[in-house]
Amino acid sequence: MALPPQSIFERRHDQMFPDLDPLEIERARRFGEVRSFAAGEALFTAGHVGPGLIVVLAGIVDVTRLEQSGQRSLIVKYRPGQFMGELAQFA
Repeated sequence: MALPPQSIFERRHDQMFPDLDPLEIERARRFGEVRSFAAGEALFTAGHVGPGLIVVLAGIVDVTRLEQSGQRSLIVKYRPGQFMGELAQFA
């Protein structure tokens, strides 16, 4: 039986959201600082200057958007070893 076709998001998820291995995370540490965030606290907010690049070391970060209805909808979840932000700073 044929599998249902995957969306481009499903097919390319690992390319869009790569994981850093422990050695890569250790190399990146010297360029930043370790910070903790409370559950529900915003890491980035549209229209405000962001902290640059964030590497998730523990926990899960939900990236959401606010719909016109006032509800939040999930865009993606970041897990330990994944990163987000201004990627030019990573080069």
